[in-house]
Amino acid sequence: MKIRVAIFDQDQEYQSRLAETLQKNYPEKLEVFTCSSVESIPDTVSQNDVQLLAVSQGTELDVTQLQDKCAVVSLVETKVNKEITADNIFDVPEVGRYQSINDIARALYVYGNSYKDIFEVKKEADNVAKQKEVIAERIQKFEEEQREAERLEAERKAAEEAARLEAERLEAERKAAEEKAAAEKARLEAERAKAEAEKRAAEERLRQRRSNPDIYAFMSALPGDGAFTISTFAAMLNTSDDYRILYIDLSKNSKMDRWFATGVSDTKYADLLRKAAEGEAGGDMVKAAVSKDVNTNLDCIYNTNNAAYEVMALGAEGVRNLIKAIGETAEYDCVVFNLECDYTIANFTVMELSTKTYLLGTGQKESNAAMTRLTEVISKYDDATKLAVAKARTAALNTEEGEKVEIPNRASIVGKAEVFYNKFVNRTSVTEKLMGYDIYGVLNLVKERTDQKFIASMSKQELIANCIVKNV
Repeated sequence: MKIRVAIFDQDQEYQSRLAETLQKNYPEKLEVFTCSSVESIPDTVSQNDVQLLAVSQGTELDVTQLQDKCAVVSLVETKVNKEITADNIFDVPEVGRYQSINDIARALYVYGNSYKDIFEVKKEADNVAKQKEVIAERIQKFEEEQREAERLEAERKAAEEAARLEAERLEAERKAAEEKAAAEKARLEAERAKAEAEKRAAEERLRQRRSNPDIYAFMSALPGDGAFTISTFAAMLNTSDDYRILYIDLSKNSKMDRWFATGVSDTKYADLLRKAAEGEAGGDMVKAAVSKDVNTNLDCIYNTNNAAYEVMALGAEGVRNLIKAIGETAEYDCVVFNLECDYTIANFTVMELSTKTYLLGTGQKESNAAMTRLTEVISKYDDATKLAVAKARTAALNTEEGEKVEIPNRASIVGKAEVFYNKFVNRTSVTEKLMGYDIYGVLNLVKERTDQKFIASMSKQELIANCIVKNV
């Protein structure tokens, strides 16, 4: 019986030699066909009614599509064949390509001639395997149904348990939520009470601070040495909503109308000073006299020299009463006084009560001489203050039982007064060191041609802004 064989080998040269040799040496047993590519194999098998297909090992071909048409063997890189047995009946037979041509031809003939028998055995084995699979599937299905029933029962019980636990959880959450809400309400109430208490405490601290505002005094050694200018800009650069400053020009010859513009007269200022001198000034009178300057945005008590007599007549108790009345308003953190260049009790009382006093000079010869005289007068004033306190304490020690001697609450000016040199760079100036007085700083100025340029220049001076230390 002649076997029709189709050959495909990735080594086309080997394929040609093998086909030619088989066809030449075994024409009565083998009829050989060659395939040019993997894709041409199905057509070659079908068109030539091939009984055996030999393909090289590693060829990517789905042999299951050809098993009902022909036998399939694999040409492997060995010298032996892999025989078909009951254990490997479903494997593809292997023919060693490095055998003799006789052995290769014999193997191809045997496999091709016995293919149908092997195929029937495969089919029978396949049927047996399928029956086993059906039985196994039935057993598996029964077991799965049993497991599913057990799973459903377990899920039902788990669902019941979960529902019970969920109900317990929800009840616990409800109670916890009620407790949390009550705690949150208590916390908010406590916070509200705390906030209100803190607000009241802050308001009280602010009231107390503003009931005793800081006092800053500025006085020139000679007229024109800069006390009005420096005090104005120090107040202007530091005033804000959080740190309120009241500006008062305590001079008989005021310059407030140069930069200040309140649109009011200083009649109320004269009335306030008169009442302060009489010991009758109060917070309401201060509030009535205060106006906001539209140029500097400062709260000020306006002075256009119509209060010259009242300024001159103001004594030590009048100053104390004025400052007390300002404290009664509880509206200001700081009061800035511009003091006229004059040795008056009012001026020295302001310096005595001040937090800080700045003595303004230009460093020129006349100014330095005046500064020396001013510091000498301050020293004498402090000596008189100390003497008055000492006499009062001595009198208190010598009083009989039941008698009371009031010891005045007085303070020294030296120690809190500093010298501020306000120089013009185009003038010859000398900075002198005065015993007991620190030099706060030296401001070198260029004489500006207009007030607008002067204001812009002064507004940039940190030395002026730092004159006032905000106690907040």
